[in-house]
Amino acid sequence: MNGLLGIAAIIGGIKHGEQDYNFDSTNSYISMIVVAIGIAMVLPMFVPEAMGTTYLIFVAVMFILMFIIFTRIQIKEHSYLRFVV
Repeated sequence: MNGLLGIAAIIGGIKHGEQDYNFDSTNSYISMIVVAIGIAMVLPMFVPEAMGTTYLIFVAVMFILMFIIFTRIQIKEHSYLRFVV
């Protein structure tokens, strides 16, 4: 996985040159990662083992919903953030 990301970064750097850093977009990605970590790693400590399968379904649905909502916000409602330097 790291090799694939590294190759993508190298090819992107060759094709597009140096990229500007967008602090606003970085903050939104970090907040998404923090929520995902909370759902996947912290919340299981408070879920009884008997509800393991139900919890796994809950996590899968939540991650899909977070992805859809986050993508919609990035593409439609806050599209101006992609162009802020």
